[in-house]
Amino acid sequence: MNTILKSSLAVAMFASTAAATPAIAGALDEVTVATVRYSDLDLSTQSGQRQLHARLRNAAQYVCGMDIRTPGSLIPSREARACYSENLRNLERRIATLVEAERRNV
Repeated sequence: MNTILKSSLAVAMFASTAAATPAIAGALDEVTVATVRYSDLDLSTQSGQRQLHARLRNAAQYVCGMDIRTPGSLIPSREARACYSENLRNLERRIATLVEAERRNV
């Protein structure tokens, strides 16, 4: 495993909300990226895993635009929620791989 993967995860996803908004349809080529560092965490412990999960949730919320609200609504768009859910599932698989590798190295 390369050193970058051992110390951080890059969370990148297309701004799926752009597809639903004609005014920014040209933004489909834009990618929002958040880097989640975890070299300071011990992934062989529950505490370290919880901290990584929290960091990843925050990063997924950021890249999916969960803080962007449609005028007149207090909840994120359907696209933002779908982006968040899908990408969190993908990240969960990556975390499981990292945790297993960490346990083998302990």
